[in-house]
Amino acid sequence: MGHLSDRTVGIGTCRLKGPLSKIGQLKLLWRLLIFATLLLVLVAPLLMLSSSLLQFLLGVGLLTGLLIFWSDRVDGKSIRQYGLEASVPMATELAIGLIIGVLCVGLMFLLVASPAGLNSLSFQNEAFDAAFGLFFLKTMLVAFWEETMFRGFLLVNLRNSFSVFFGTTRGMMVAIFLSSLLFGAIHSGTEHFTWLAFAILTLNGIIWCVPMILTGRLALSIGLHASWNFAQSKIFGFAMSGNASDGALLDGQPTGSDFWTGGSYGPEGGLVGVIGLMAMLVLIMGYACWTKKLPMPSSRS
Repeated sequence: MGHLSDRTVGIGTCRLKGPLSKIGQLKLLWRLLIFATLLLVLVAPLLMLSSSLLQFLLGVGLLTGLLIFWSDRVDGKSIRQYGLEASVPMATELAIGLIIGVLCVGLMFLLVASPAGLNSLSFQNEAFDAAFGLFFLKTMLVAFWEETMFRGFLLVNLRNSFSVFFGTTRGMMVAIFLSSLLFGAIHSGTEHFTWLAFAILTLNGIIWCVPMILTGRLALSIGLHASWNFAQSKIFGFAMSGNASDGALLDGQPTGSDFWTGGSYGPEGGLVGVIGLMAMLVLIMGYACWTKKLPMPSSRS
């Protein structure tokens, strides 16, 4: 059986040092509750701000600062265990993720656009304005926030805890499944949400775990997440997680049943979204093979 090293997603045994050393090892539930409480206390004042962009900008800063503190004072390790670092590979993987995401949404666009829509396809120059750039920044911040929480802190802590009971590989599988279920569930409050959307968003979460497992960094997942959302809403004119597109560059007049296209929820609520995510997985694995990030089989069974 292949072996996933501890370096892949970070932490081994949780250790405390400095002023927190007397507390002892924190159990999973307490770790999650304490971290969530601290984060809530930090970001709650941001709700008073009228700008959602400013909320996410400051929120990302607070989340990163809390993770740096938590990694150092609670875990006794670097924030790199949660997939964050300032490095050339991080920047490269972010760019690759952005490209892959756009390609996969483009594939979905071709699959659902009507022939008439494709024949009359035109580039909407007026959509390329200041709001276009600001929306891209917002999707980057949202992607950073969600990937750091779900594929960073949550995945690593779940994996670290369940590996004690099930072993490294099975513990990782349980961590991937649970973190992805929660990722799907948090979208349940969005408009036009369906059980199919929940299943596809859970699959979405599973696929975005793969880059973290293979590289030990969140950059590729952040890029995939950001461009997946941005390309749906601002390039190809899809609804995105129940939010209608406003001012997209292209409009191919999507056609087909809601079961196929996702209807008002967008591709994440239809079977075309599954095809887009499967294409994304293929490209992720292709990138991993090209950069030799795929784990080699162990000589032991």
